[in-house]
Amino acid sequence: YDLKMANESRPVDFLVDAFPGLAGIDPDSPRIKYLFISGAFLVGLVLFVLTWIFSLPLKTFRSLRPKEKVFWSATVVRGMYGFWTTTFALLYLILDDNLLKDIVLEHDITSHLLAFINLGFFLFEFCCLMISSIAFRFFDLALFLHHTLGLGMFFFIMYYDIGHFFGILGGILEMSTPFSCICWLMLKLNLGHTRLWSINQMILIHVFHCRSMVELWSFYLTWKYYDSLRKHLPIGLALVTYVGLFASFFYLTPLWTYKKTKQYFTRTDWNHPDSQPNGDTVGKKDSGGTLKSEKKPQRKKKKTKND
Repeated sequence: YDLKMANESRPVDFLVDAFPGLAGIDPDSPRIKYLFISGAFLVGLVLFVLTWIFSLPLKTFRSLRPKEKVFWSATVVRGMYGFWTTTFALLYLILDDNLLKDIVLEHDITSHLLAFINLGFFLFEFCCLMISSIAFRFFDLALFLHHTLGLGMFFFIMYYDIGHFFGILGGILEMSTPFSCICWLMLKLNLGHTRLWSINQMILIHVFHCRSMVELWSFYLTWKYYDSLRKHLPIGLALVTYVGLFASFFYLTPLWTYKKTKQYFTRTDWNHPDSQPNGDTVGKKDSGGTLKSEKKPQRKKKKTKND
């Protein structure tokens, strides 16, 4: 009877329930932390390289400039990550009841592993963004803010071992990523005129509206649990959380919603406005993949006998 009551009162930890072997993991062990963080980073890197290799037979991919090839490979990896993290975050809220008891202090093995994996991926994304920005001399403020705030939030969650619920909310906000990646890839494959692209774009626009609802819910939760947040949330994590919420709700989500709505009608690549849908560009490319302005050579008229 005591064992039965203990099992009934045990909180749900859906990854442990699905994979009982995870019950023996010590999430506070530095070895476990580094294993999952580095593993997620390496998975992202391997998928990036494999995407590049398997895309080489595509004429569209070969016609892209170097920085667009990097963006292509990163987009595929980002799309897979977005689908994975959104799915797991939603499953967590549906199947796991631990974090809802106290959004500041509660955590379990599943929330630890999700935080470690997300930190590893954001580390990969941040490195990819910075290297490509320096190599190809471009800067995307919105993307930089998104990656920096995501990286900072998951780092502080791991470092202080607190606020895991905000990591789950961050995973849910990635719900737009798969549809955004499909949109860009289809444009590059010259499929922007198809009904499938239009359907995906409409879903993407409404998903951004859903993002706004999740962000409003997050503001409500921070107000509801304000006393607990004020007492227990470290200043670093509190700063990243509130700056991230304000930046996402008042800048990132409205900006991307506007751009994607406009893109529905223009069907252009606003990440690389100087390129054609199929990857062809106007002008001449230098070694870094940037366009050089080039005057078309004038054809010399052949001299005739009358001349």
